[in-house]
Amino acid sequence: MAEWRGGTDLLDCIGRTDSQVKHAGFRVELGEIERALLSHRDIQSVVRRDVDLVDDIELVPQGEANTEGRVFITDVTGFAGAHLLHRLMQRPSVKQIARLARRKKGLSAVTRIQQTLKRYDLWPSAFDQTQKLLVLEGDLADHELGLGTEKFTWLANWASYISNVKGTCNALRLASAGRRKAFRYMSSIDAWGPTGGVLGTKELYEDEPLERHIDCLRYDLGYSQSQWTAEAMPGFIVGDSKTGTNNPDNFFPRLLVGCIQLGAFPRIDQRLEYVTVGYIIDSLMHIASDNNNLGKSYSLLSPDVRQSVDVEGTCAMLNKAGYDVKLVYYEEWVEQLSKMPEDGPLAPLMPMFQEKVLGRLTRCEAS
Repeated sequence: MAEWRGGTDLLDCIGRTDSQVKHAGFRVELGEIERALLSHRDIQSVVRRDVDLVDDIELVPQGEANTEGRVFITDVTGFAGAHLLHRLMQRPSVKQIARLARRKKGLSAVTRIQQTLKRYDLWPSAFDQTQKLLVLEGDLADHELGLGTEKFTWLANWASYISNVKGTCNALRLASAGRRKAFRYMSSIDAWGPTGGVLGTKELYEDEPLERHIDCLRYDLGYSQSQWTAEAMPGFIVGDSKTGTNNPDNFFPRLLVGCIQLGAFPRIDQRLEYVTVGYIIDSLMHIASDNNNLGKSYSLLSPDVRQSVDVEGTCAMLNKAGYDVKLVYYEEWVEQLSKMPEDGPLAPLMPMFQEKVLGRLTRCEAS
């Protein structure tokens, strides 16, 4: 496939729609190789892995032409998504960003994106780069993302990369349609589930198969189950290290504010992994810029336990910042919390703090 270079008589190659590869100057169909191999009696006698040959061969995304640098991103209304969009808009190598969005509460998709960037103090510095942004009104839940067949096909051949913050099979369908594109999936710290507390897991490796931890997901939240498969797993994203901007609706800010208002912090034998949003986005951009990282998983937190803190350490940090917060036993903390006003920051999370799912442990304690 090719497209005309604007204002010239030149054509730029933008990709292929078949499964051929080039070897020694010849175009080879991968399926034909497999059929030829399997027809040989010596090959048939060998135990074959339960994986298709074609799926085992890594096809490098096509992103070499000077017309590249076109990114399709599925979500920018969240805290990390907004910072990712802002960073992409500032990057010279990114020429255009297509963003899928829905009209919501009478607001256009463009207005919603602008409000999100303003909420996190990102709009003034992003204003000069808004010409890079292409907003597509659609729906991620739809088979063709709510774009229709013609526009879906166009997008499949337009994009160089897909950054998927809220992933679905429909976004994967777009990634596999048309030309080859790199697919980046950013998940959360909850992808593993409470494997430490439930299964006694002591160490987790970035590329470790997730299947062995599936039995512990029943004790966690539905959100954690939805994040079970991921490419990048960040710790608790605590805000911007330069401006202090944070998302007050996330669990960790709610926990800190709620404990400060209550004057008490729960004593739980857990460690908390903090990472700033700048570190997350810088790491994500660095990983995504190198095709050698395709097919791998990266946990975006410190591997050194000395650089993380436990719950008692978090309470001590609040005390050092000037807040009079006492460390109390978990049951006492929940009892005090249940008497707080219903509009408090932790009120919506009370079922997680109270529901017992593993013996005497609640969802919060087991996770």
